[in-house]
Amino acid sequence: MTYLNLMTDIFLFIVVLAVYAYLYKQFSPGNQAHRIFKSIFYTIILLLAFNVVIHISYLFNTLHRLTVLFVVLSSIIVPLISVFWLFFVYSFTKCKFKSLILNIIALIILLANLGFSIFSIIPGYNLYFDFSGTYPPQIGPYFFIYGIFTLIPFVISLIIILAQWRSIKPANHPEIMFLINFLPFMGIVSQTIIGDFTILITSLILTFIITALGLQHLFAVTDYLTGLYNRRQLIQKLNEKIKRMNKDTCIGGYMIDLDNFKALNDEKGHNAGDAALREFADILLNLMNKGDFVSRFGGDEFVVIRPLKDPSELKDYKHQLIEAIKEYNALPTTAVPITLSIGCHAFCKGQNCIAEEFLEIIDDAMYENKKERKLIEQTSSECADK
Repeated sequence: MTYLNLMTDIFLFIVVLAVYAYLYKQFSPGNQAHRIFKSIFYTIILLLAFNVVIHISYLFNTLHRLTVLFVVLSSIIVPLISVFWLFFVYSFTKCKFKSLILNIIALIILLANLGFSIFSIIPGYNLYFDFSGTYPPQIGPYFFIYGIFTLIPFVISLIIILAQWRSIKPANHPEIMFLINFLPFMGIVSQTIIGDFTILITSLILTFIITALGLQHLFAVTDYLTGLYNRRQLIQKLNEKIKRMNKDTCIGGYMIDLDNFKALNDEKGHNAGDAALREFADILLNLMNKGDFVSRFGGDEFVVIRPLKDPSELKDYKHQLIEAIKEYNALPTTAVPITLSIGCHAFCKGQNCIAEEFLEIIDDAMYENKKERKLIEQTSSECADK
């Protein structure tokens, strides 16, 4: 069985390296969630290396002192992975909960677990492990506490995902993040009963791989800066919505352009421009209803697709957006006010149209709106001069 565990660890080591190597260049140094995910990877690799040494010593029964060291180090590292996962979920979901409380909880867990792990080495305590009896070492009477320490961050992660469910950006698939939390649950329970790190490590690596696949999907379908769907995904989803339409429904499309965005970049720099794009993306997400689709079309242009019961509802969202922008501009924390040009059009069943044609229609409508607004501003300026 130990030989099988050793081969499993080596296989998992190769798999994790391959997955990480595939994703590495797509991570952003400035993204906190990406940095934490890298930390999870490095810790898992370290844990696998320790586990390989442990199983080799079990096979040859020659490295008892080294085995004790690596068993204790493994017991210290595993809760660290669960803490990293907690902060990954916290950062990835953009949770508004105070991070100080999470930091305190994480520190208590890690320090308490460190103490229990160290005391396990001291003869007579045997908290997590019993190193004084048969070889390999047996689990101690308080090994279940180690399982609790490892489990707590995953429980908090589940709570965060549930709390942020509606506000998580559509492409992040919160239901998948929720479900993969149960893999470590199963691994922790199994390890607590059996006392073998291999089961827990396998569950953690499966969580890592599924999350990596989710990130890869996210990179492929979303815009890097705003987190909204990208243009390619917009066209695909819009065509799907057109095909699924019935005679009683319509689709409202909105092409939205941030006015004077080039001047903003030139005067205040690209960081200010990027901040404006992200803040506007958040405004769009806050106005989302079920069935809406929000994307960054390119540059400073955004597209919103939403179901309509009747074409007369088309202008309702436009008014909502204009009011939301007024509220945003009135905030004392707003560094750069936003003004918009909006083009909209309703598409109903029976009209022969594909996604690209529909987007061209609302794009033309947006430019017409921009011309009208500039003409009004010019007229107002001339009147004021007189």
